[in-house]
Amino acid sequence: MYSLWGIADWGLSTPSYLNISKVIREYHIHKQDIPFLMLAGGDNFYFHGVESIQDSQWNSHWWTSLQSKLQCPFFVALGNHDYEQNPWAQIEYTYRFPQKQWYLPHFYYAVPSVFPHVHLIVLDTVLLCPSLSLHFGIPKWKIPSRERQEHVKWFQDTLKTFRQRYPPTDIIIVMGHYPIFSFGTHQEAPEMKTIIWPLLKQYHVSFYLFGHDHISQCFTVNSTTFIGMGATSLVSSQSDEKWKMKHSTLPSPHTIHFIDDSCPRIWNLLIDERNGRISIHQFPLLASSSPSLVFEKLVWHVDSSPLQKKIMKKKNN
Repeated sequence: MYSLWGIADWGLSTPSYLNISKVIREYHIHKQDIPFLMLAGGDNFYFHGVESIQDSQWNSHWWTSLQSKLQCPFFVALGNHDYEQNPWAQIEYTYRFPQKQWYLPHFYYAVPSVFPHVHLIVLDTVLLCPSLSLHFGIPKWKIPSRERQEHVKWFQDTLKTFRQRYPPTDIIIVMGHYPIFSFGTHQEAPEMKTIIWPLLKQYHVSFYLFGHDHISQCFTVNSTTFIGMGATSLVSSQSDEKWKMKHSTLPSPHTIHFIDDSCPRIWNLLIDERNGRISIHQFPLLASSSPSLVFEKLVWHVDSSPLQKKIMKKKNN
């Protein structure tokens, strides 16, 4: 088994944020042999990002409060708040302090086989969606159009390579800050629907993980499951009418698994390589709350999985 933890909009050291390491460590006390990693979907440092690799927030917010306790690989995307000061500093930190396992080698990047048969692609949605980024006050010179075009081409080429190189049953996880679809209050970026969503469908992406909207949400459209992780440090409440309006714009076929704006939460994807099943859990970041299963997703079938055949062959030998 393998375990992936998901957070986004986590850049403020609130009491709920300070509970993250406790929740994860208690969970893994009972699953000691399971390797795990963190996926962080942007807005990593509120409210203006970091100034440099020497910024005090590296220690006060991230290392002391979280990573020193977890000591696991930490794969990161950039959010709009990270662009306000110096987004390059978060990339530089990867190379200057590799022992701390902060992983952001470029504005966008791919990690093949982050776990066996699981591949990760991290997007820079601030760069991909200029109209929305400009709306949030990102200077135009930080999001050049040429770089945006290269990013889209790189994303399509990477998806194509993954699907050609690896078995069709392998899991592809894409993570970015801005949503494609969301039940939250922020406006959605048209580029995510017109450019990114068609590529997710074409290459059968298993998961899209995102933040930006400060609610917890999980739903499936076509064969892609969307997980909104933006209720880590902050939660934004909204009306039932707003949710109904957003629901009406969701493409069909779709299934809504979970929507909540009552408390901060983190997400866990538990991958069982023996049967191709992914269990998706949400964990309230409150001392009195307990985790619950949101739903289970069968990514590949036992009879057709190359991984299953390898496992069975080893057992028979």
